[in-house]
Amino acid sequence: FAQDNDTTDENNELTYVISSESDPDGLFSIDETNGIISLAKSLDREIADQHELTILAIDTGSTPLTGTATVDVTVLDINDNEPMFSQDHFEIEIPEDFYDEEGSAGSGGKIFTKSSIDVTDLDFGENM
Repeated sequence: FAQDNDTTDENNELTYVISSESDPDGLFSIDETNGIISLAKSLDREIADQHELTILAIDTGSTPLTGTATVDVTVLDINDNEPMFSQDHFEIEIPEDFYDEEGSAGSGGKIFTKSSIDVTDLDFGENM
């Protein structure tokens, strides 16, 4: 992951850390010896679809030096939210002569259309 060009072992051993400012909720963890980044908690695209982590590599010199790198994480969406109606009950009134035998009276027999209701889904793209 990172390397230190110092020639002595005491100066070129590295410790990896995720900057707490870049991960305030502790969603990620890093193995401090090999730099492997893992999830510490589950992610939710509807809360945050991007995360920018600052990774620090700190050497073991008598005056420790630090290198930094940025890791951009994009959270892909899954279908984890159900569609929600703006209200849970609707009422309509229809005159008894609204529908004729050909189904062409009024609005062609339609009593309730998509434009009559408001439905939202927090998922993204094809998961909506």
